[in-house]
Amino acid sequence: MDQAWKRLESDSELNTALNAYYEAMRLRRRHPSLALLTFVAAIEGVGMRFVPDALCECHPECSHYKGVAEKRFRKALKTVMTQREVKELAATLYDKRSHTGHRGTLFGSEEVFGYAPTGPFQVDPYFKFEAVLLGQLALVANAVLVKALSEPSNEAATG
Repeated sequence: MDQAWKRLESDSELNTALNAYYEAMRLRRRHPSLALLTFVAAIEGVGMRFVPDALCECHPECSHYKGVAEKRFRKALKTVMTQREVKELAATLYDKRSHTGHRGTLFGSEEVFGYAPTGPFQVDPYFKFEAVLLGQLALVANAVLVKALSEPSNEAATG
């Protein structure tokens, strides 16, 4: 535990990723689509250590950065999942993240203010997104952060 606190004190990017994870946990019940976006951002934050920012190469004077967020997401997932698992999870969730982040699309029960009218033999239409997909993402985000926090810091390895 002491090692994790030291990591957070010395690694602002990891600290930011952990804060995003906890915010996603707080959002999960009432704002599931925003929770998905924030869980993915937390994982991307861990992925920053594997995929640095890169300038666009469209012309020599271009000062824009390439989009590397999805690559960061996948690289961070690979620290706790197989390539096949990463492919399956990313295919399902990253598009939803993009739709929420870039279009404002909502996938959970926030569309109906948390109320999904169902009968006794009907399945809640939001169950798969909120309980299954978001639940799986929360567990994976936790695993990615635990792995990152449990690894020795660069300072400890060199000092």
